[in-house]
Amino acid sequence: MSKFTVIIASASNKQVNLINDCINDDLRFELACVTHHTDEIIDLCSNIQVDLLVISDTLFEQLSATDRLKHLPIHTKLAFTSNSTEFAAQAFEFNTIDLMPTPLTKARVTTMFNKFAKTSEPLYLNHLKQMQSLLQQVKHYGLETEQIIVKESGRIRIIDTNDIEWIAGAGNYVELHLGQETRPVLHRETLSSMLNRMAIHGFVRIHRSTLVKRRSIKELKPTENGDYLLTLKNGESLNLSRRYKQNMTGILC
Repeated sequence: MSKFTVIIASASNKQVNLINDCINDDLRFELACVTHHTDEIIDLCSNIQVDLLVISDTLFEQLSATDRLKHLPIHTKLAFTSNSTEFAAQAFEFNTIDLMPTPLTKARVTTMFNKFAKTSEPLYLNHLKQMQSLLQQVKHYGLETEQIIVKESGRIRIIDTNDIEWIAGAGNYVELHLGQETRPVLHRETLSSMLNRMAIHGFVRIHRSTLVKRRSIKELKPTENGDYLLTLKNGESLNLSRRYKQNMTGILC
């Protein structure tokens, strides 16, 4: 099972370090990023598919009412840190899993992680089993194509490999660029793993951080530095590194 992703939002480095230590000690969780700024919180939660936002009461109270109610993704659960008893009533108006009093202790953070996992794992696994069952039914009726299951914005999405034009690496994630969508879909898998899956579907590596589908390529133009400028049928341009020139035959066949 994939790990739960966590964003830490706090102005206290001591608090951030303690929570991060707890994440490192718990194999169920991984740190997505840390922010000390209120104006970054909404964008980060929307773009990184975060499961858990651990946020201090001071940063949360700086968010506008609109941001709190409309822009925080509904699948992202909140865990607050606060030394204010008055803040408790406000906190639980939202998708709150826990309110941890400060100063924090590792034991208290671990308790919060256990509470989050207990409520989240059954729901996630149930949805995943349902998707796998549906895929098995598709296979049974002879309609199977390679499909990728992506956890996205509180839902589990099925993406057909035929819809993917190219793939960009982003650390432990990849960005799936689809033919009918302007924004890429973020998927939790490494680029090397994706290449192993996608090679049989006509994808080749053209850069250390880029895979492309051969059928999507329109033309190649050499550049002065020995690389190539690759143009897709949808008009997008990508770089073919000279390091991967050996893949030219695969691209042109």
